[in-house]
Amino acid sequence: MERIHCRECNELISSTAQFCPKCGANQIHVVQYDSDNSAFTNKNESTNQKPNIGLNIISFLFPFIGLILFICYNDDAPIRAKACGKWALFGVIVETVLTIVSLIIFFGIIGFVSGFSE
Repeated sequence: MERIHCRECNELISSTAQFCPKCGANQIHVVQYDSDNSAFTNKNESTNQKPNIGLNIISFLFPFIGLILFICYNDDAPIRAKACGKWALFGVIVETVLTIVSLIIFFGIIGFVSGFSE
């Protein structure tokens, strides 16, 4: 089996792989013909699936929307889907930690104030 380098991350992968297992980049070229159908150029399909900073911020702030974006982009743009899923997971973790810290502070203040009332 012949091995080639990934177009995005330069990892050695199988020559028959459609996507890089490390970074998820598409390895298939798309042939695009000019308007007169004479000349053509090769364009890598993975250029429109790079992570979008706006979608990452939305995924972080609203993890449920990030999960929906992950599911929607999973087949067409795996790199973008992975980024949305990662930021949604970070958002869930941060929100959970902030909730726990807020509860600890709240009950600490309640306990402190109730100690003075006795």
